[in-house]
Amino acid sequence: MLKPLHPQSGNRPRPEATPTSQVGDDGSNPPCRISLRLCSDRQDFEAFRWIIDTYHTYKPWKPSPGRKICWLIEREGETIGSIAVHSAVLTIKPREDFIGWDQRQKLVNLNKVANNYRFALIERGVGSRVLSELEREAKREWKRKYGDPLVLLETFVQPPYEGTSYKAANWTYIGMTKGFAVRRAPVSLWKRAGGERKKLWESDPHAAAKLYAGWNGGQLVKVTPTPKKHIFARPLHRYWRRELLRV
Repeated sequence: MLKPLHPQSGNRPRPEATPTSQVGDDGSNPPCRISLRLCSDRQDFEAFRWIIDTYHTYKPWKPSPGRKICWLIEREGETIGSIAVHSAVLTIKPREDFIGWDQRQKLVNLNKVANNYRFALIERGVGSRVLSELEREAKREWKRKYGDPLVLLETFVQPPYEGTSYKAANWTYIGMTKGFAVRRAPVSLWKRAGGERKKLWESDPHAAAKLYAGWNGGQLVKVTPTPKKHIFARPLHRYWRRELLRV
């Protein structure tokens, strides 16, 4: 197997390459072998991050708490991009309406939903084929790593980009975000980083939550402003809605 693309290697992408948020995929390109290789060591993750930082137009890599699976995208053995799934966002009304679940059903089943939170391609024209491969790989790896069936993928696309590859891969457009993000508070990061947040969390968790985060449905969360984005969803199971409404 070829070594993965690495910022220090001679296998650099061409400067004129196109980031994924501008990828066009109208299905007219000739067939090619697309595969996803799971990132499994430091070199893989460095390559993954470098591709995201270099070729994603508006969303550089940033560590975040939660479930996470990363792949390098390969075409005929050559690394051409990065893609990853992450824990689903905690609260987003268009998704809740699309699924039709209540708060209890969401708390029970949210781990069956993943967010395609990073996707960067070095070359144009294979976006929908990568997403089709992601559906297969994400289901298998999510179950293997976390023990939960994966029945729905979600993603966000920031305007002016319109999600061309997602549309070509038959993802469903379900609405727009409101311009803020609700995420699980990174308590583990607070503890590792030390400082005032760690001290306050250890002495008075409720005071730390009030100062640095908040509560939503019994979970400690952090609310931050974000640009408004298009929301797309892709069911991965014939009876996906039934699976997500179980209690």
